[in-house]
Amino acid sequence: MRLIWILCSVVLGCGEDPPFPEDYQTSWQEVVPCSQGSVHDGNSIRIFVNDVAQPTWSDWKQRVQDSGLGILPPGEMIEFQPGAVLLKAEYGNSNCSSLKNWKMMTRLVVGGDTANGNWRWETILPDDEQQPQQPTTGGVACFDCHQNYRRTDYAGNSQSVP
Repeated sequence: MRLIWILCSVVLGCGEDPPFPEDYQTSWQEVVPCSQGSVHDGNSIRIFVNDVAQPTWSDWKQRVQDSGLGILPPGEMIEFQPGAVLLKAEYGNSNCSSLKNWKMMTRLVVGGDTANGNWRWETILPDDEQQPQQPTTGGVACFDCHQNYRRTDYAGNSQSVP
């Protein structure tokens, strides 16, 4: 998958961002197992991160736990590197067996999309075989809510351990 993306980017000029990772369940780290959500319309969720996002996510979690507060220590922030991707699989039931869609956040380079916090926000719907269809950009709707999470680089709730 990575070789295809590199060839596409370098040789064909397909852009700086990789396509949807169809093998995310085996090649990415699951950082939030199936849990019922209080946001995203109350859907149950699973969150996966790519290898670029994983060190920042782990550092974030450790800093929150070390603080003893359940939040980042006062004045501290996290920042994901360009190329970091967070993928949230959303399900219509509590055991995460009825996939509804995926939401994908891709960290862009500084200046890549300042109006949306230098993130690209996408929704990917599954087809009848649960395979991803073409992503749709969800910038404004996603960013409007995620603005509240600036301390966690727009990634999630800074009031609890991720």
